Amino acid sequence: MTREELKNAARELNDFLALDPPVDLDQSERDLERAIILEQAPLFRLSDDGLIEESTMEVLRNLAKKYAVDIEKNLTSKEIEVLKGLNIIQDEKVSTEKSRPTEDYSKKTKKEKEEKPDFLKPSFSPKQPKQEEKIQVSTPADRIAFLTPLIAKGMYTKKELIRMAAEKFSDVKESTLNTMLSNGRNPKYNKFKELIVRNEKGILSFQKE
Repeated sequence: MTREELKNAARELNDFLALDPPVDLDQSERDLERAIILEQAPLFRLSDDGLIEESTMEVLRNLAKKYAVDIEKNLTSKEIEVLKGLNIIQDEKVSTEKSRPTEDYSKKTKKEKEEKPDFLKPSFSPKQPKQEEKIQVSTPADRIAFLTPLIAKGMYTKKELIRMAAEKFSDVKESTLNTMLSNGRNPKYNKFKELIVRNEKGILSFQKE
């Protein structure tokens, strides 16, 4: 990848994600690479599939390979799943479990033959891992439904709306909520029924027809 390819990708993502402030295009090459894959890419949604230029997607795929360890450390599991869904991160197939070796029952005594094999007996061993509870994951529609009446009141700033939504949806990062509200002011990316506007005091409301 050339520096110009990195800058073109970052420039497109700044516009696509309506970032405010945008990622600095003049920083060092390494910092620009990390900003693209660790700051811009985590803001994607599965619904963005097919909306990004292929040249930018190629840059993202290359950076995902280069910074795989950093992605694992810094991104949430949900963000990683989205990047896998967009084919930015190539999902590795887990090797299949080895089959259980067959026992030779011909050498067992009569009593041993009558006993059920261990794998057929009910097991209450405390060593068995407990099944993890499923974490309820919110959808963009859930967040829009929650934020819409609050924005309609015309009483809250973006920061206040993000704080309330983050308390409601613990699975969502504040940066994601920030992007959703920023996109709400852009007719091209707005997901709300009406366009969001901001007054001189920073209060968000819906644009009146």
